[in-house]
Amino acid sequence: MEYADGTIAELGDYLDMGLGDSGTVVAIMEEEAYSDGVPQEQWGYLKEGALVDTNFGGIIWYTRFDDDPSIVFVSRVEDASSMSD
Repeated sequence: MEYADGTIAELGDYLDMGLGDSGTVVAIMEEEAYSDGVPQEQWGYLKEGALVDTNFGGIIWYTRFDDDPSIVFVSRVEDASSMSD
């Protein structure tokens, strides 16, 4: 999973979603990586893409980031494995 600039997406990435909106990557399906509070048992049926916890609509599933230039990587949490709500 990559952003339009080629940066590889990681759990905990903070994103500028455009129009003043933002979000945090809380799951990456291909890597079976899930933040605390985002159980694989609930979301694991999605086999590709990522989940982003947004400030405008809660958790949203994106199949790709690289085809949407409005989604911009801003910063990265160093130890995202312990992220919680």
